[in-house]
Amino acid sequence: VELKHAEALLQSGVAAGLVTLLRSDVVAVRTAALAAVVSLLGVPDEMPRLFTAGAMAVMLDQSMLRDLDKSEEEIRGEGLPEMELSLARAIRMFASHEEAKERFRASKGFELLMLLTESPDPEVQEEVAWAIGVLAADPESETHLAELGAIDALH
Repeated sequence: VELKHAEALLQSGVAAGLVTLLRSDVVAVRTAALAAVVSLLGVPDEMPRLFTAGAMAVMLDQSMLRDLDKSEEEIRGEGLPEMELSLARAIRMFASHEEAKERFRASKGFELLMLLTESPDPEVQEEVAWAIGVLAADPESETHLAELGAIDALH
């Protein structure tokens, strides 16, 4: 997404619509909405619009991962989700914003991050490692991550 288009979309209020789509019962819809959010996170100055719309709270709700344990056959009509990778990328991108770190802690995002450490996908593991590194720059988050065993989970 080009910067000027992303800014215009966020300024037009698209974040609220994306939050609605993030709550969808259809895995493919949630996955596509999350991919759109990740693209829009490339506009750091507009990130607060995503906070205000509630995007981070919805993304960090572990129900985002519902239905991902179904077999490929069970979700054939919904497409193969790339939810874990998009969530890991979104967490990494959000983690670079000071307000997001506070919201991350308040939304119990650490628990979701720990779930993502269990992914066998190397790309997810890389994004999770980056997210942990960015979050650990904050002393309070660093302590919490250590208590959860985040570093050991990456081995």
